[in-house]
Amino acid sequence: MPTRLYPRLTLALLTGLNILNYIDRSVLWAVQPLVKDEFKVTDAQIGLLTTTFFWFYMCAAPIIGYLGDRYSRRHIVAVGIMIWSGFTFLTAITHTFNELMLRHILVGIGEASYASIAPTLVADLFPLERRGRMLAIFSAGLPFGTAVGYLLGGIMGQLRRPEDPCRQQDGGVPVPYQQFGERCPGSAQRLAHKVSVGPAPLARGHA
Repeated sequence: MPTRLYPRLTLALLTGLNILNYIDRSVLWAVQPLVKDEFKVTDAQIGLLTTTFFWFYMCAAPIIGYLGDRYSRRHIVAVGIMIWSGFTFLTAITHTFNELMLRHILVGIGEASYASIAPTLVADLFPLERRGRMLAIFSAGLPFGTAVGYLLGGIMGQLRRPEDPCRQQDGGVPVPYQQFGERCPGSAQRLAHKVSVGPAPLARGHA
């Protein structure tokens, strides 16, 4: 590989991984109401989930930085990527809140391993007069990846959200009375009230 091409390809790879890092982190924030419904947890537990992620991220980062000064940084980044990616894929088979919490802890450690070391690899690849611009490109992964994560989370959440028979009724699609009353709390009473009162009287101008 040409000497001048290697730093640029490495920057592109590290920046792409940085974008994926923040996409992975922010997708969950966009679908927290769905996660809450899926796992039957409270707002406090959802808050604890995100807090735990950042606590382990914060505690792991200095340790990773210490190791990066003494061992191969490329190997540390590679291990961090494998941990973060592997446990992200395991989200598909997560069925309890405790499993989701464990997944968050390990992903936080993996992301800290990458985010703490990757900027130093970028800095090593470029001379001092170009280093600031290259680090700015790398750091652009934070806002870009976060925005894309929210967008993807919203799209996937909309596709995942089940049809609501209550909203169907409001839209004029008929739902059987028994099913409507059972699945939509208070709807049976509202429907019975409409039947007993009858249709609203027409305005005088249209009588």
